[in-house]
Amino acid sequence: MACPIMHIELQAADLAAAAKFYRHLFGWESTEYGPEWSLFAAGKGPGGGFVREMPEGHPVVFYIEVDDIEGKLKEIEAAGGKTLHPKTRISEEHGFYGMFADLHGVAVGLWSKT
Repeated sequence: MACPIMHIELQAADLAAAAKFYRHLFGWESTEYGPEWSLFAAGKGPGGGFVREMPEGHPVVFYIEVDDIEGKLKEIEAAGGKTLHPKTRISEEHGFYGMFADLHGVAVGLWSKT
């Protein structure tokens, strides 16, 4: 089974301005979750977030849904990728994430509910 892209994060120094920009142009609704990030809903596509700080040099990161973040990070390292961030709880509601660099150094996130 192919793993879907389920979340996209965009770096934004001003979360409110980013939310207003995308709401005005594309109709995305957003909810702030403190001073560092907010979530947006983008219609039928995957939702995402505006995040104040991203991994250096990576202003956009997409997240792939997987069943087992730790297992997938091991597979990624065996294939030549590099773990950037181990499995970490976001919250009870939002599950877990991890992050890796692919063969070209592109930061990509992983997400799972458990």
